[in-house]
Amino acid sequence: MAKIVLPSDGIVNGSINNKKGTKATISANVSCQLFSPVGTVSGTVQFPSKFGLLQRFSFSSNTPVFVRTFKFGGIENVEAVFKKVTLINFDTNTATKNCVLTLVASQVVPNIWVGAFTIICPNGQKIVIFGVFSGNVTVNRQVSCGVLPLFKNP
Repeated sequence: MAKIVLPSDGIVNGSINNKKGTKATISANVSCQLFSPVGTVSGTVQFPSKFGLLQRFSFSSNTPVFVRTFKFGGIENVEAVFKKVTLINFDTNTATKNCVLTLVASQVVPNIWVGAFTIICPNGQKIVIFGVFSGNVTVNRQVSCGVLPLFKNP
């Protein structure tokens, strides 16, 4: 029997930038299949350290736990939470596993987007970026599935 591949319910390809030199480049495809979240996320993030040096990381996961897409008129919104995220520091070549990633890309008004991106790791490491989103966000179908995880203070 041939496997049927459906288009993703929500697609995010682009970057979130803020004025402090922080940037996240993101590629995410998310869907709800049989009321369960499926999808992938990957990309890079960079931000200045306390000492002015640029810190660079890559991240990836194929384990979404929550997906919501919304489309009304010209407004589109994609939200996703992934667990089992691997975060790799380019400079030290060290990997931190089992992080949680939250992604939101929202159209505020036509042609103006904002994005929020958070990674929280078991070792207490946190990366938070909020800013202007530039790129493509597509909502092919409005869906909501999965459960938002409860975060514990490390």
